[in-house]
Formats: sequence, C-alpha cells, structure tokens
Amino acid sequence: MCKTFSIKLIFKISLVLTSMQFLGCASVNQKIWTSSSKNSAEVSEQEIGEIESAEKLFADAKYAEAKQKYIEFQKKYPQSIYLQSARLAEGQCSEYLGNPERAGEIYDGVILNTQSAHPQIAAIAIFRKSFVYEILGDDLKALTTLLDLNVHQDQLPTEVGLIQLPGRMAMLYNKLGQLEESEKYIQILNQNLEVTLKGKITKAQLAESYLLMGSLSSKSINETNWTTFARGFKVSSLFLIKSIESNQSPWSDKAQELLSQHMKNYWEWIRLAGSSKDPISKSGISLREAIENQKQMAHDFLETLTILDLRRPVEVGQWTNLQKKLFDQLDSYQKDVQILFVQRSQLNELSAESLNANSLKRSGKLVPVPESKFAEPKGVSNPVTK
Repeated sequence: MCKTFSIKLIFKISLVLTSMQFLGCASVNQKIWTSSSKNSAEVSEQEIGEIESAEKLFADAKYAEAKQKYIEFQKKYPQSIYLQSARLAEGQCSEYLGNPERAGEIYDGVILNTQSAHPQIAAIAIFRKSFVYEILGDDLKALTTLLDLNVHQDQLPTEVGLIQLPGRMAMLYNKLGQLEESEKYIQILNQNLEVTLKGKITKAQLAESYLLMGSLSSKSINETNWTTFARGFKVSSLFLIKSIESNQSPWSDKAQELLSQHMKNYWEWIRLAGSSKDPISKSGISLREAIENQKQMAHDFLETLTILDLRRPVEVGQWTNLQKKLFDQLDSYQKDVQILFVQRSQLNELSAESLNANSLKRSGKLVPVPESKFAEPKGVSNPVTK
C-alpha cells in the first residue's frame, strides 16, 4: 500500500514529496523524517489540524477546495515552518486544475525561497516545473531542467532520483527525436531497477514511479507537435502498461485511465486529419498532403499499439481486470486504424480518377465517374465522420 506523508512532516525534513497528476497522495520509498516533527512546540494543534484538513481534500482529488485551504493557511500562518510546503501543494493543485502557468509561478517562488536553506524542497519544485514545461509544449526546456536537476539528484527522494528522473529524461529525449540519448537513459533506469534498487522498493512504489514517468500531455496535440507527441507516446505508453501490469491500486488504475485518455486523444486527432474539420488542412496545406499526414499518424499509432500488444498475456485467465480493459481498447483501435487504411487506399484510387475527370471537364470533355466508385464498402464505416 502507498505510504503517505503529511505536509506538517515535510518541512521538518526539508523534503516535499511528489504527487502524480490526477492522483491524490504523495509517497516516498523510505521514512527519513525526524521523530520530533509532529510534536514540535513550534506548531500549534490548530495549525496541524488545518494542514491535515487541506491534505485530506488533496488526497480525495478535490483540488479546488484543497487549493483554497492552502491559500488560507498561508495567509493565516505567514511565519509557519510549513509555509513553503503549503505553497508547493498550492502549485500542484493549480497544475492539476489545468492552470500550469500559475503552477509554474508558484514553483518558481518556492525554488527561490528554499534553494539555500532547504534544497530538497527546491529540488522537488524544480522536478514539478519540468512537468509544467512539458504541458505547455516546451519539451526542450523540460529536458534541460531535468538535466540540470540530474546533477543534484542526491537532493531528491531515492525513487525520484534513480527511477522517475531517468525515465522522464528518456521519454523527453525520444519526443525530441534523440533516440540514442533516450536509449542511454532507459539503460540507466534499468540498471538502477535491476541492481541499485533491487529488493529495496515495493511493487506499489514501482507502479507509482512508472505512472509518473508515463505522464504525457495529450490534450493539446496539434499540427506542429503531433510527431513529437507520437515519439513520446511510444515510451510513455510502455511505462504506463508496466504500471498497469503491477496491479497496484491506486497507481495501476490511474495508469489505465491515463493511457486510455492518451489513446483517445491520439485517435481523435487522427480521425480529424484529412476531413473537412481537419486543423491540418486549415493550416494551408493541400487536402492530399493532409491525408498523407493522417496516414502517417495512423501508421505511428498502430506501431505503438502493436508494441503494447506484445505485452498481452498468453493465457486469458491470467489477465487482470485492468489488462482486459486495456487489450479490449487495443483491439478496437487496431481495427479502426485498419479500416482507415482501407478507406484511404480507396480514396487514393478515386483521387486519380477525379483529377482526370477535372482535366476533362476543364477541356469540355467531361467523362462522368460511375457512382459505384463512391459507395462505402460493406461493413465499413467512415471513422473520419463518426
């Protein structure tokens, strides 16, 4: 089970714990706080109670209410030893509520106020800032932030520094097309898992780490970034399926939810490409080019689905409920992609005839194309117009 720390313990050990997007608890792999923290004379029972109230809301994923509580705490206790921890928690709430810009501003303030006296808190704020950059589409800045942090990984909790950090770097390098560097950090990750941390972390902690490494922004796929998203998805999806395979609640459930959302957003973008509603075709390129882009997107998507499918257990009886849900979705998307390929193949044949017909029309020698050529093949629906 996930062991959680309350914010009132965090500042006493100069350590803020990571929280995964969409999750309501933070965990680490070891207990390293001082025994005097909870009963410190510096903290009133009322102060502790208000922090616990905010934490409970955060754990229940009630981020708007939790954020308000953290803000009220900061106003009421401006000299509290937990002030920066509450600030960081407010930033995480903003991030999860879909306001990464505000989250980044808060993280910057936490970094500025803690980097000298409490570098561990600053390190976690920097780690979270890299997620903000990725959400905002600046993968290069997200990567350089982690590269700088990698030099100070001893300031991070063990599982963050040795698992999540190299995993995130591998994913970002892959997004940027630097495959050799991505492979390098995958090897570092595997070395840490198989040697350095072997037997030292629980399945739940590993499931959480895989979930965190698989976090990828898919809500803002567009004509300029879909190739980088596709590359990142190939790595992040493998992290997420490993979390799903561990069957550790709540992490595996959240990994299933996140992977499903990524696939849905990816497929919705593919469906739009080449249609009259296509943002790509509106960007100034021809419909033919848009259709070719769509086919390439579908090919990349299918390639990743095929890689994920290799992790399908041979015996159906060995599947967990999460795996069954996942592979049902994989089967459905693979079928949809194959249908799209059939339709686009037929459309290409039509295009050649249409071009010929148009040239004849311009010359006054129109030769009509038989209507049967435009008929939908039996049993095939058009995924572009669903």
